[in-house]
Amino acid sequence: MSRVASVPGAAALLSVASVAWAQAPSDRIDGGAGEDEMISSLTHDGFATTVARAVVHLPRNAMSADDARALATRLNQGIDAVEAFTRSPRAWQRNPARIDYYFHPSEFVSYAKPVFAQVFIALSRLQRGEAPLLHETAHVLLSPSADFIVAHRGRFEGDDERAWLIEGIATYVAMSVSKAARIPEGDPLGVGSIDQLDARCVRALATPVAVEVLPYIGTAGAPEALGSVTRRAEVGPAFYGCSASFNGYLAARIGLEALIRLLIADDSQAQLENLAGGNVETLRAGWRRQIETLP
Repeated sequence: MSRVASVPGAAALLSVASVAWAQAPSDRIDGGAGEDEMISSLTHDGFATTVARAVVHLPRNAMSADDARALATRLNQGIDAVEAFTRSPRAWQRNPARIDYYFHPSEFVSYAKPVFAQVFIALSRLQRGEAPLLHETAHVLLSPSADFIVAHRGRFEGDDERAWLIEGIATYVAMSVSKAARIPEGDPLGVGSIDQLDARCVRALATPVAVEVLPYIGTAGAPEALGSVTRRAEVGPAFYGCSASFNGYLAARIGLEALIRLLIADDSQAQLENLAGGNVETLRAGWRRQIETLP
């Protein structure tokens, strides 16, 4: 699930962002919990390594200086590769001079905060090779700039409910870049590589979670289970994987440039239907026919 995150202050800047997920006392995942503490602890009791535009923040003794530099180098390569694949930045996009990557020992679901060009990932995911580094980088680089948001304030007010687009395009871009640039990408939900996305989506849609996922592919909203501590792992792979698969289908149909521009559309569903020449139901049907007949 994604939302529009607001930043207090004179400019009242808003930006498309992935949500922080920390386990709440109830079954609901508490977005953004403990973020200030994570930054503070890594600033005062950790160390930072910078390579060009990538800044890595790690706990003290989490890895050697050479390994930290290798990680920062890989992240900087990822930034360049995402920009190259998406032909970014455009005039409306955020173009950060640096992206800060925070790897904290606590357990939480990875997220990006584009308005500050920050990415937060649990250290354990990095250590297990499950960190979605390119996915979160894509969230930062594909978000609208502060100036664009201020000039189009009404477009970004309130929660952004286009989860299929925001999360789907980040996953599609990440997996595409991983293959094209040969940069390893973590896959915490098991959606698969770019070559596996369609087949895994087909398998997921043959399970009971399909009724929770399909209504939100191409339309506003997101499955309620994405915000559940106990059910996110059950529904998340199908929603993220199928959203990415649908984005790949649309990229082939209307072009990646047009797909990216949906991120700043006043009415992304109406614009999509106009570009693709059919309503969402027709597009979903065509997409399913295509992926279900693939070898």
